[in-house]
Amino acid sequence: MKRPLPAERNLPERPGPCTSSKALPTVDTVIAGLQLAGVAVAASANESDYEGSPITRKGDIALGATMAALFATSAVYGFTSTSRCDELKQQQVHDWEWMKNDVDGAGREVF
Repeated sequence: MKRPLPAERNLPERPGPCTSSKALPTVDTVIAGLQLAGVAVAASANESDYEGSPITRKGDIALGATMAALFATSAVYGFTSTSRCDELKQQQVHDWEWMKNDVDGAGREVF
């Protein structure tokens, strides 16, 4: 008869359909940087440079800063999520190794 594993030895949370790729958070970071560059250009421009433009200088700065903040927030969330996914995947590998090495074929713990 197999003895169940103690509760503290149960497998932790499993990664669902997640990715550990940093590609999209990196794209968000680049876009946030470009938005900040645009804010710097708008901040150094004169009001006269915006004459006849559909957006004012202050509006351009505000919109660029807002977009930079949104993309930066998305990048932070993306890096955090992909890191957590990577940790879960590594833990899953560790748990399966533990199960192979610490539990014999009859379900008994090997000490």
